[in-house]
Amino acid sequence: MALEEQKSSPLLGTGALAVDGTSYASAGPVLATVPPQIVFLNDRWLDRVVALDHMCIPNPWSRELFLKEFEKDISLAIGIVRGEELIAHCFSHLVAGELHVLNLAVAIDQWSRGYGRSLLCFALVQGVDEGAQFATLEVRASNLRAQKLYSGLGFRLVGIRREYYQDNREDALVLARTLARKDRTLFWDKVTSCRAPLNRMPLRGPQLSSV
Repeated sequence: MALEEQKSSPLLGTGALAVDGTSYASAGPVLATVPPQIVFLNDRWLDRVVALDHMCIPNPWSRELFLKEFEKDISLAIGIVRGEELIAHCFSHLVAGELHVLNLAVAIDQWSRGYGRSLLCFALVQGVDEGAQFATLEVRASNLRAQKLYSGLGFRLVGIRREYYQDNREDALVLARTLARKDRTLFWDKVTSCRAPLNRMPLRGPQLSSV
């Protein structure tokens, strides 16, 4: 489970690419009608991340917890945005050969468009690129919708954390899958195949800054 000047849009970030590979590094101002895009998030998005999490998650994270995630070297913070609107976010940790997905949220009015799958697959691509060998996550035992998403991406049940969630003492299912270089193409194809196609995506690397 995280892309300024150079005449790049503050919404795109230097090095954003269209799905067809076209560079938008100097595309100029981006209109509010820009199609959804995947970006690396920083604390400029903090208020919107907190608001989205509170809208979607029964036991949402605190503002302080999200702020700490933006400060951690091991944290991967990515989102799907449309202009200044945050549609979805995903927070993960990349450490010791493992990608641990901590928080995945999609705005309720944007469900069933493939955004959650695309964002999770982008996180898995990052994990593969950073040499992670496993991906893990927890999901509520009652969240059948999320379980279907994860199982479709190859996650399998490896354990149960009893009474893990503090709001209702619900069990958490621990899911995991292996990661390998051969999986990267599969994940990337799913990143770009959501029902509302993503227009631009960043390349992760030291030359890019978060938007």
